Amino acid sequence: YIRLELVSILRDWDNVIRNLKEKRHQDIIEALELEELEGVFKTELNKITSELKKLSTNYAITEEINTNLSWLNTLFRAELLLQSYFLEMSAFNPLRDLIGKLSILMRKVLRMNGYELMSIYLLDEQKPEADKLVYQTEDSDISKKLLSLINVQNRVKLHQNIRKIANFFVDVEGFRYLNINAGNNAENVKGICRVCLKTEAERR
Repeated sequence: YIRLELVSILRDWDNVIRNLKEKRHQDIIEALELEELEGVFKTELNKITSELKKLSTNYAITEEINTNLSWLNTLFRAELLLQSYFLEMSAFNPLRDLIGKLSILMRKVLRMNGYELMSIYLLDEQKPEADKLVYQTEDSDISKKLLSLINVQNRVKLHQNIRKIANFFVDVEGFRYLNINAGNNAENVKGICRVCLKTEAERR
């Protein structure tokens, strides 16, 4: 099942991205890092489908978690951004569906290898305990690109007017992956959760 779904996603990806470019959404494509993701994830998905075809569930994603999280982080970030900022843009429905399917499958592959993606929510309040878990990257170039988009600016302003909270997350560039077989301890977590934080001071 997983292998067939991955093959279907690989087949549909090019058409979905091409249609978005034709509709002049290059700025959003860049903010979501979809072109950077494309080359890497196609290679990785081909590896996964090859392993699954041999009925092997022990895909070397564990090595990816230990050494290179960038493509997984980009995938889960794109999913989160599409859900948080672009739900009302019907042109992005095919991409949202495709990214959503791929994210579900990759979560399954992660679990097959003993890891769980640790959740974070955008436009969510920064809790005091988050200081122990989060490295803030307010000045990152990629977050600046995202926050320059009108859709994102409008959504953030609307959120500011509706919810009266001091600080909240507007972007995330890294995720944390828990080794579910080893317990919820710091040494069993791979990756760093890096967020862009919107502060009360910035809104004055």
